[in-house]
Amino acid sequence: MNRAKGMLDTLESHNCAIVEKWLGQLERALIQHDSQSLNALFLLQSYWRDVLALTGNIQTLCGAETISEAISERSKDAGLSN
Repeated sequence: MNRAKGMLDTLESHNCAIVEKWLGQLERALIQHDSQSLNALFLLQSYWRDVLALTGNIQTLCGAETISEAISERSKDAGLSN
């Protein structure tokens, strides 16, 4: 086996695990209506590019608190789920 290919496979698996963990935490926060856990998923200076998912508008949200509030407020109406 090519050593570089093996390293890339490991990196890809690791990245997938990180994404799956984050999405699982997002799902739990949404189901439990846990705004504190939702807020903790984003860095203070995060950006969320909403492409029609929450509001029907294309917009960019900035900051963990702004993002988590927008998701909390609109997730039920938008029908966000896994």
